[in-house]
Amino acid sequence: MKNFKEHMKIYGFMIKSIWEYSKKTVFLILLASLSSAGLLLINVFLPKLVIDSIMNGGGFEIATYVVLMVLANVVLAKIPGYVNNYINNVDLPGVQQRIRYNICEKTMKLDYSMLENKDYMNLKDQADFIMSTQSPLANFTQVAAEVFVSFVVVIFLAVIAFSFSWVLGLILLLVACLNFVIGAWANKKMGDFLASLEDINRKFSAYMNIIYDNSKMMDVKLFSMHNLVNGSIYKLMKDISAGIANMYTINSLSFFFSGILDGVSRALSYIYISVRAVSNVFGPQISIGSFALYTSAFVNFNQRVRIISQNYVNMIMMRNMTEPYYRFMMLPEEKAKSYEYGMPKSIDTIEFKDVWFKYPSSEDYVLKNLSFNINKGEKISIVGLNGAGKTTIIKLMTRLYEPTKGEILLNGLDISKIKMDEYQKFISVVFQDYNIYNFPVAETVASRADYDREKVTKVLKDIDIYDKINSLSSGMDTKVSMGYSETGEKLSQGQFQKLAIARSLYKDSELVILDEPTSALDPKSEAEIYENFNYLVKEKTSIYISHRMSSSIFCDRILLINNGTVEDFDTHHNLMQKTDSLYYKMFNAQKENYEYQEEEESYENE
Repeated sequence: MKNFKEHMKIYGFMIKSIWEYSKKTVFLILLASLSSAGLLLINVFLPKLVIDSIMNGGGFEIATYVVLMVLANVVLAKIPGYVNNYINNVDLPGVQQRIRYNICEKTMKLDYSMLENKDYMNLKDQADFIMSTQSPLANFTQVAAEVFVSFVVVIFLAVIAFSFSWVLGLILLLVACLNFVIGAWANKKMGDFLASLEDINRKFSAYMNIIYDNSKMMDVKLFSMHNLVNGSIYKLMKDISAGIANMYTINSLSFFFSGILDGVSRALSYIYISVRAVSNVFGPQISIGSFALYTSAFVNFNQRVRIISQNYVNMIMMRNMTEPYYRFMMLPEEKAKSYEYGMPKSIDTIEFKDVWFKYPSSEDYVLKNLSFNINKGEKISIVGLNGAGKTTIIKLMTRLYEPTKGEILLNGLDISKIKMDEYQKFISVVFQDYNIYNFPVAETVASRADYDREKVTKVLKDIDIYDKINSLSSGMDTKVSMGYSETGEKLSQGQFQKLAIARSLYKDSELVILDEPTSALDPKSEAEIYENFNYLVKEKTSIYISHRMSSSIFCDRILLINNGTVEDFDTHHNLMQKTDSLYYKMFNAQKENYEYQEEEESYENE
């Protein structure tokens, strides 16, 4: 019962969606279905009238009926073809674009925790792929309209059948029920197959992402992983092919048994009607016109029942295909909150007060009993071993997540009660996993289409990348991204990092955070960028996170995180006096390594 209700919800969602996306499509599909049904009924009834008129010698009536049949077959027969052509070539692309736009818009409205959940993102990718390649909504509308119209036609033809012979009518209904049973069996098998495809599609997408990602393909080539990757893809394709072959076998069996039932019922119908046409053994003798009517009615009854049975299976297939899209669109969105405070005019203090945090999909706390404060204008370095919780602190501070327990205060106000859009305007972050998207350089730096060109130029000059950008084919209007490039012009990893930093400087926020965006650079280059950035942000409150300790030296205080707790929070000078501390050991270990590297470089230069 629970599954039935859920399935009805999906059907309702499908009908509502296609109606919202294109009312014209719905009307056109209904027109095509009604035209097809009207043509069928005309071809059932008019031949009887023509034959009866011939037998009765009615010349004018014969001509009238024949003209009507010809017109109906010329006009009504063409409408479904024209409608399908229009929908497939004109209307359907617009529907698919609307669906993809809705998926993008929905993604923007999801809570950030969902964006980091692989299950939800796999669901998004699956929905996008199926809806853009299989068009289940438009196909469902066509199938559902045909089922509805066919159902009306079947009822009409059933009335004719029972008025002629209730025994023959019962036989036809029995055949219809058996066809539905066969269809339900085929559908169950199809549903099981489609469910198994979810896991296969996830794996297939993961392997295909390797091929589409340049950085991953470097590993494939350097470690000769071609056979491993191709072999895995080939195995998945074999599994899919085997499943499809099995489904074809099941469909063939269902059509075979349905065909046998159809043949038996049709043979019984022909025999019975023929006997009634030449004798009165089973009832009053019928005319030749009535023979044509009942024969056509019974044949079309069987055909329409088979159409309903087959389209019933198709409707469920369309429902199963739409289900990922439905589930994704039904995900809870980021809740609109009523905030108590507007954003203060300046950030005077930031305080973590007994903060505990664990990610939604985990039972283990990443941060435990975290308490510290940062004052206006301070330069703070957050250091610690891998997995200590440094980036998680930034995600909480920027309100991508909320603490599981405890409070984060800004000027004494709980940040969860400050208007989100106003709050985030005061913070600028460059994460380690930053992205540069396929927009013109100027729009990338400004993060908007309407921007101050002089300000963009100044920022690019400040971080010493203006000359490089100016040398591109369209200067600041050149589109560059970390993946696809329309012009083929590429920037180095260091240059992309500078663009990410330029974006944070253009925002001109009061609080600026660098979360290891320079991790791919050598220690000396990283130190130069940090020192230059420290100069550019001037008196603003700044937070630096790095595995390397070079950023700690010029900072006012260092927040040392160990296993999700604050181990120490002091100046570099004071921390270096504690020779048994983690900070002292980390700093000296890296210092020795850098000195060794400098000796090696000096030796090579000699």
